[in-house]
Amino acid sequence: MDYGYWFTVIAMFLTGLVMVKQAISYYRSGVYTKTFKGTARCELIKKADRPHAYWFNLSLHMLAGVGGVYFSLWFLQFDPTVKEWYEALRESLSLRILLFFS
Repeated sequence: MDYGYWFTVIAMFLTGLVMVKQAISYYRSGVYTKTFKGTARCELIKKADRPHAYWFNLSLHMLAGVGGVYFSLWFLQFDPTVKEWYEALRESLSLRILLFFS
């Protein structure tokens, strides 16, 4: 695999982690900050004032972050150099999830 492939996987993984961390901080503060592309304007959505908009935006933000982490790990299965590591990680995570929910 070439340099561009690894850059894409690492960038997607780190972006996903940052988005998950942001969603957790928005959840703890109770205020979601919605910014608009190309402007300096931002909108503060407070949990107490607009709960439906708050939870909708927060859930989409968390879903996008988890999706980025998931897809970056999913792309690793196509690289033969890390295929064994990927399969061991997938088996370990599935076992921990089963133990957690049982």
